[in-house]
Amino acid sequence: MKKKKESRFHRYLRRTLWNKMMALFIIGIGIITALVDGDCTFLLFTLVFGVPLFFVRKDVREL
Repeated sequence: MKKKKESRFHRYLRRTLWNKMMALFIIGIGIITALVDGDCTFLLFTLVFGVPLFFVRKDVREL
């Protein structure tokens, strides 16, 4: 059987999957603390680090 060639998008997702999971985890922690505490200061700090981490093109573990 022929192996189907992966698209650039699939290679990008496979390469940056760890970044996306960690970014969602960080943002999720910020949302949980905002709901529990009622103060969104920590949520803003987590968004400052989580959003760029979600959209970075290289795996952070390789830097």
